[in-house]
Amino acid sequence: MLLHSTNLNKISSETFSYKKTNIELYATLYQSTQKTTRATLLYFHGGGLLYGKRTDLPEYHINTFCNAGYSILAFDYRLAPATKLPDIIGDLKDAILWYLNNRTNLFYSKCPYFLWGRSAGAYLCLLAPRMDLPEKPIGILSYYGYTFAHDFWYNQPNTYYSQFPSVDEKTIVSICKEGETAEGLLDTRYSLYVYARQTGKWIHMLTDDSIEDFYNLYSLKKSTDFNCYPPVFLAHSFHDTDVPFAESQILSSLLPKSHLFVASAKAHDFDKDTTCEDTVSLIEESLYFINEINS
Repeated sequence: MLLHSTNLNKISSETFSYKKTNIELYATLYQSTQKTTRATLLYFHGGGLLYGKRTDLPEYHINTFCNAGYSILAFDYRLAPATKLPDIIGDLKDAILWYLNNRTNLFYSKCPYFLWGRSAGAYLCLLAPRMDLPEKPIGILSYYGYTFAHDFWYNQPNTYYSQFPSVDEKTIVSICKEGETAEGLLDTRYSLYVYARQTGKWIHMLTDDSIEDFYNLYSLKKSTDFNCYPPVFLAHSFHDTDVPFAESQILSSLLPKSHLFVASAKAHDFDKDTTCEDTVSLIEESLYFINEINS
C-alpha cells in the first residue's frame, strides 16, 4: 500500500506498508526519475538493533546510487528489547519476500537485488544468505557490520562507551515500557545501546536464548560453510571504537567472494561525514562492486 510520495532533485521517494504485526512496518523507495532501475538495494539501518530508523541514509548516498540506476528500498524492522532476534530476523525475511512479490509492480521487471546494511543492519544482511529464500541476493554491502565472529567485544564493558555518563536501570525500564517499535529515535533510545555496551549485557537484550544457541543461530562464529554467500563488500574503519575492525577482517578471510575496504577515520559510522575522503572512496568502490556484479 502506497502511503506517501515526494519528488526532489530528480530522486523520487515513496513509502509503503510492507507488514503489520502489533505495529505497522514501512519501506521507503528512492529511485531516479530519469534512470531505469538496473537493480535494487534493500537497505537496513544501524543502531545495535535497539535504536535507529530506515530514513537515516545520507542524501549523498541516495543520490549517487539512484543516479547510477540503482533504486534503494529502505525497510523498518522491529527493535529490541521488546522484540527479540527471531522476530527481528523474521522482519528481514518478510521485507525481502515483500520486495520479490512486488518488484514487478514497482519497476515493471524482476530486478535483481542486493542487500545493504550499516552496522546492525549489515549484521542482519550477513545472516540472510542462510535463509530459505526463493531468490538469493546477488551481492551484499556490509558497512561496518559484524557477525559476532571476534571474541569478547560484545559481552564485556566497552571502553569507549564507559566514558559516557552511566545509564541506570530505571532509565532502561522506563524506555522498555513503550512496547514494540520500529522507530528508535536517537534522543530517547540511544541510551539503550549505551547501557548495553557499558554493562556488557547487549546480547541479553537481544535474545532469551543461551549463549551457545545464540552463536549457532545468530552469528557466524561456528559456521564453516560459506558457499551460500554471494559476493560481499565489507567496509570498516581500522580505528572503529564501537565494532572492532577484526569483525570485518575475519569475515574477509571466511567469505570466498569478499572485498575489504579499510577506512582510516576514527569513527564507527564514518560515512555520515559525506565530505571526507573515506566516504567518497567508499561510495565509489561500492558502486564499482555492484556494477561488476550487475554488468
